[in-house]
Amino acid sequence: MNLLTFAHRGEAQHFLEKDNFQPVDFLFDGLFKNKKNYLLLTGEGMQSTHKKMEIVLKNIGSKISEVINLGIAGSLTEDIELESVHLVNQIKKEDENKTYQTQNVKSGLDCISALNRVLNINYKNKLSSDAHIVDRELWAIADVCSKFNLPVFSIKLISDFAGRATDTERIIQKAKEYSKKLYIYYKESEDF
Repeated sequence: MNLLTFAHRGEAQHFLEKDNFQPVDFLFDGLFKNKKNYLLLTGEGMQSTHKKMEIVLKNIGSKISEVINLGIAGSLTEDIELESVHLVNQIKKEDENKTYQTQNVKSGLDCISALNRVLNINYKNKLSSDAHIVDRELWAIADVCSKFNLPVFSIKLISDFAGRATDTERIIQKAKEYSKKLYIYYKESEDF
């Protein structure tokens, strides 16, 4: 079985509906299962993600063959088209030297996990020298997976340009569309 991870329900909604995921009676809410996979809602940020990933993998890690992170990310460059979907290659963390490599075989973008939301140009510029895109959870997922010797894949949809005022309402309104785009990319990919 695979473990699909998402920060929020909005990103996962198409997967939950189309693939008949059902809630798992677990230590916390946000773990789902169908006949083929588990799905985890990690929450936003590395601390929540790290904690939930460790608890889940301690309990069901022996049933998991690979972890696939899906969700939205901000672009750190103007060269990446909004609402495009990309594989991630290298995973970095703000102010951390330890990096991880995904198992993606195709060319992809490097992602840095930020400690905070990237809401100004100075913060964006600090991160952009290390990666193409930014999220808040992927590094924590990879860090926990490394302890359990589980391969990590990641698929990100570009929702906005980091460093600008984020139109959170627009992203929330487009969540269903974004989730469907991620679902289609995931289902059509030969990597999983």
